Amino acid sequence: MASSTLSIPTPEAPDLVDIYQEELSAFVHARVGSSEDAADLLQDVWVQLSQNQKALKNPRAWLYQVARNKLIDYYRKQSPILLEDYLMDDEGPGAYLEDLLYESYDSPELSYLQEQFWEQLYEALDAMPPKQREVFVKNELSHYTLQQIADENGEKLKTILSRKRYAMLFLRERLMDMFEEFVD
Repeated sequence: MASSTLSIPTPEAPDLVDIYQEELSAFVHARVGSSEDAADLLQDVWVQLSQNQKALKNPRAWLYQVARNKLIDYYRKQSPILLEDYLMDDEGPGAYLEDLLYESYDSPELSYLQEQFWEQLYEALDAMPPKQREVFVKNELSHYTLQQIADENGEKLKTILSRKRYAMLFLRERLMDMFEEFVD
C-alpha cells in the first residue's frame, strides 16, 4: 500500500498581501509617526515576502516578525537606542518592546532570548534599591501611574519621579548588553 502525504496549500505571496495588508498596516502605523515611513516599512516587508523561497508554517507570525525587524532597523537609524525609551513610552518603540517581551514565539532562539531577558531583568530588580524597585515594578509591570504610587506611599510626585529615573538608569547600566543582544 502506497503511503500518501497530506499537503496543505499555503497562500501565495500576493494572497498574503491581500489577507494581511490592513492588519499589518495598522500594526506598523501605530509604531511609526510618519505615514510615509510606515508605507516604506510595509513595502520592505512585502519585498522580503516576495523574495522568500520557503513555505511558511505560520505566515502571519512570519510577517509580524519581519515587520518588527524592519521597525527595529527604522528606530536604529532614527536615534540611539536607549533602554528607557523602550520601557517608558506607551507609543512608538515602547509599544514594540512590550509586544516583544510578552508575545510567545515559535522560534526557539527568540523564546530563549526572551527568557534570558526576563531572567536578567529580575536579577537586576533584585539588586536595585527597594524603593526604586517598588516604583519601577508598580509603574512598568503593574501599570500604576506615578501619581498613584505617590498617593499610595504618601510621598511627593517629584520623589517618585526621581526614584523612577534612578531605577531606569540602574537598569540601563545593568541590562544594556543583554538589551542590545535582544534587539539584534
